[in-house]
Formats: sequence, C-alpha cells, structure tokens
Amino acid sequence: MAQTRLGKLAIAAACVFPAVAGAQTQKVQTQSTETVTVLGVRKSDEKALMDTISQFVDQHAARDRKSGLLVRDAPFGVCPVTLGLPDDYDRFVTARVTEVARKVGAGVQAVGNCSANIEIIFTNQPQDLITTLSDRTKGRILGFHYLHEKGAIIHVYRPVQAWYVTATKDDPEAKAVIVGTNGDSDSAHASLHADDAYGPAPYTGTGSRILPRNSS
Repeated sequence: MAQTRLGKLAIAAACVFPAVAGAQTQKVQTQSTETVTVLGVRKSDEKALMDTISQFVDQHAARDRKSGLLVRDAPFGVCPVTLGLPDDYDRFVTARVTEVARKVGAGVQAVGNCSANIEIIFTNQPQDLITTLSDRTKGRILGFHYLHEKGAIIHVYRPVQAWYVTATKDDPEAKAVIVGTNGDSDSAHASLHADDAYGPAPYTGTGSRILPRNSS
C-alpha cells in the first residue's frame, strides 16, 4: 500500500512540473515578440566631421559682445608677462603659459621682444589693484561692459580671477594697429579696435551695415 501511494505521488509531481515549465516558456515567448525598431540615416564622413566641429566650437568658444563674432586668439600670438613675484618665479610662470600656448597650437611671440597682451599679476591687494587699473584706463581693462555692470565685474571674489579685453578687426587692407586700453592710436582707421560698449561700430569701409571680413 505504501508503495502504491508513493507511486501515485511521484506521478502527480511529474504531472505538475511540465505544466509550470510550459507556462514559463509561454511567458518568455510572449515577451520576446515585443521589439523596437530604430531607423537612422548615415551621415557622410565630411558632414559628420563638420557637425562635430561646429558643435564643439559652439560649446567652447565665446562671442564678442560688440560684433557678435567668435573671439579668436591674439592676431600676432600670445605675449605673456608675469609681475609681482621674485624674478625667477615670474619667468617660470611666463614660460609655462608660453609652453601651454604652443601645445594647443596658439601663436606665440618671442618673449621679451613683444608687447604684452597677457598680464599675470600677483598681489596681496587685488581689489585695490584692479580698481586703480580700471580708473586709469577708464574701465577698458575690464573688457566690454556697460556702466551698470561695472560694480559686479570689478569685484574680486576669487583667489585667481581674469578679465578679458576683446577687439574687432575691421579694414583688412589697413596696416594693423592696436588701439590700446588708454585709447591711443596712430591711425585714423586702425584695423584693430578695443571693443567699447559706448564707442562707434567697427569701421567697415563700405558705408553700410554690412560687415565684410570683420573678425574679433
């Protein structure tokens, strides 16, 4: 009798397992029929490259507030100078900036034989320094800004802080002359004007609003 009951129990168990397995198989088959199809268009290599470059430039470059053009590096190459440290440290910082400029492909002028366009100044009184320079240059050292923005721009709130002066190059045929932060120039239509929020628009030589071959 015991053997008969055991035999029936084993048969019952054997009947249950195939039923469970069948349900799982059906569930897997049902899920596998749900598919997603994605359609895409392959870009040409040239178009893909141009799209990538344009996106990178838009994300990393800045536009000149005066002209709206993308700001490029100094037209004659960088010419750094460092002040405020012992001479050896000043020279070290200047050399490091020059080295990095070369590595990224920027133009580099001969240090010591060029007019500085990057000034790195170390001081214990940064606010007094930038305020004095701003007063001396009538705010040009702060870069392009409107009068109501000066209070925020001139405020020193970081251990290392930078101000950028941009310029717009107009008449491409004229001799290149930089209008300095003091406004001096030796040309009636200098080809490179420091941007000023209240100054005239860059000279185009066309007598119209068209801005041909201008660069910032």
